[in-house]
Amino acid sequence: VSVLLLYLQILLFGTYVAMGVVEEKSSRVVELLLSTLRPLQLLWGKILGIGAVGLLQLTAYGVVGVGASVATGTLTITGTAIGVLAGTLGWFILGFAFFAVLYAAAGSMVSRQEDVNSTSGPLMIVIIAMFFAAFSSIDDPEASWSTTLRWIPPFSAILMPLRIAAGVATPMQIVGTVLLMLAATALLSLVAAKIYQRSI
Repeated sequence: VSVLLLYLQILLFGTYVAMGVVEEKSSRVVELLLSTLRPLQLLWGKILGIGAVGLLQLTAYGVVGVGASVATGTLTITGTAIGVLAGTLGWFILGFAFFAVLYAAAGSMVSRQEDVNSTSGPLMIVIIAMFFAAFSSIDDPEASWSTTLRWIPPFSAILMPLRIAAGVATPMQIVGTVLLMLAATALLSLVAAKIYQRSI
């Protein structure tokens, strides 16, 4: 469930970022906004706003799912259940931030919403690859390919919650993958911000 929710939320809200950028460009609203804001402020405002909605929605799904499971006796509230929910939310933030800057850059390169798929297609392929990697590792989270991919951003955003839920992730692995994800996101955000600034 965590894998499916992470996959859908990152894909859906990343696309919302790209569509929002294109809509601002095509309606010329961006010209008004840029008279009072810098391009980077506009970029991060959009990412943080859409990301907050995605996080709120994912939290609601988690609370309802855990609540329904407890009410039906399927699940008892344990530290593991709460840890999985908290881990999923944390990794959503990291995964969304990674892809949101790239989706914003992809959206800024086109003028019509019909063209967004052509620039964001490679991102969708990576997200789908992450999804299949996560599903393939559910039965064996200790597989050598899975333990290797967990270190590679953005795969760690979807593989690490599984490893945490399975109890096979050490604190050092969690901290290491979080730091790698943050570093990769920071580096990509610099590149994406340049593309966004020049395109806008």
